Amino acid sequence: MGEKRSLRRLTDRAYCRGMTELALEPGGGLRGLPIGSSKGNVRTFFGDKHQPFKRTPEGNPIDYWADAGVFAYYDSDERLEALEFASPSNPTLNGLALISVSMGEATQILQSLDPKLRLEPDGATSTQLGIGVWSSTGEVDQPVMSAITFGPGYYD
Repeated sequence: MGEKRSLRRLTDRAYCRGMTELALEPGGGLRGLPIGSSKGNVRTFFGDKHQPFKRTPEGNPIDYWADAGVFAYYDSDERLEALEFASPSNPTLNGLALISVSMGEATQILQSLDPKLRLEPDGATSTQLGIGVWSSTGEVDQPVMSAITFGPGYYD
């Protein structure tokens, strides 16, 4: 109980207030938009104001909602394989925001749910949760710049 309270105190400012919550689901995806959803369902979920593109000519398609700060990555069958979030989006995990906190706070949130969290020089990735966070420096006091949710095998 004491550990849960200290995590709550640590992340009090990370609780969503007055913003549309994009609730990440452990295992990948969002509440109401699971990994594997069709491109049409993803576009319906986020709306029509997207910009489709490819990072490389042979790459899989990507949709970008600039106003929302959301990227949708699709596989070769045009099924959702990952969602990436940057400001002004507000992805949350168990009610805790992942972008409006420092890397140290985000890492602590993820490690409390996945002791096998993979720490990297510029972020952290939980393959168990299907969630990762990234910062330009990875330093614990720096803000999280983006978060990603993905399904099994995405990083294989």
